[in-house]
Amino acid sequence: KMSEENIVKLLGNANVKKLTLPADFRGNISGKMLATYSALEEVNIAEENEVYKTVDGMVLSKDGTILYAMPASNSNSKEIIIPESVTTIKTDAFYAPSGKMEYSVSKVNIPSGVNSIEANAFTPNGSLEISAVFEGAADVFETDAIANDGEGVTLFCLQDEADELKNKFSACNVIPVGMEFEV
Repeated sequence: KMSEENIVKLLGNANVKKLTLPADFRGNISGKMLATYSALEEVNIAEENEVYKTVDGMVLSKDGTILYAMPASNSNSKEIIIPESVTTIKTDAFYAPSGKMEYSVSKVNIPSGVNSIEANAFTPNGSLEISAVFEGAADVFETDAIANDGEGVTLFCLQDEADELKNKFSACNVIPVGMEFEV
């Protein structure tokens, strides 16, 4: 059996680029755990696994409603479109350790079905664009869902959500969509 402890030992090898988890794996997976190892680009999970699956590089619950992790060094994905089935983005799902690597993902699109974005779900090291253009987006983000008050993050949202999101993430560049500017 591949335990969480064995995965951490295996990932301690800086050269690991691909991790395949077996059907019987039941341990916890987080972006923080995966991002600690800068060479990891891909996580695959056996189709028979009853707890997890991978979709476009993201580690999801088997039913697709929970996003657990996106490896920080996944070089195949610059823009992430979170599946419509996702309702929860877990703590440290998008995590890049400070000073160790630049997060390869530069854009994340959050679907309107998401109703919970947990603490530090987004911990970028570098710039990141997040698109949360739906009614109620401000209520979905926990106060500390974007680390460091949103420093380095540009957050696109509806006009009605902008003030509340700016209050939650004071260092974040909040841009309401649909705004018109006159020069």
